[in-house]
Amino acid sequence: MKDKPTKTQQETIDEMSKFHADGRIHRLNGGFWTTTAMTFDNRGIPDWSVTIPTIRAMEKRGWLRRRNVHTEEWRDERELTETGRALSNIKP
Repeated sequence: MKDKPTKTQQETIDEMSKFHADGRIHRLNGGFWTTTAMTFDNRGIPDWSVTIPTIRAMEKRGWLRRRNVHTEEWRDERELTETGRALSNIKP
């Protein structure tokens, strides 16, 4: 494989691959990108999140794609592609 995910990218793929995450990631207020089923601390901050540069790098490599829920690229949800799913350490 040409590109190998960084540690953060691999963690993102694995978090998105968990059953409850449904292969999707979305942006919360404050710029946190996290999965739908993520838990939050007492301040409302997700226990796991990633930043938009990671999302964009993964999209550029073909591991994520836009869902076109929002017209703005910076806030549109993403989902794993088949190529991205193949990289997951979480197997169904």
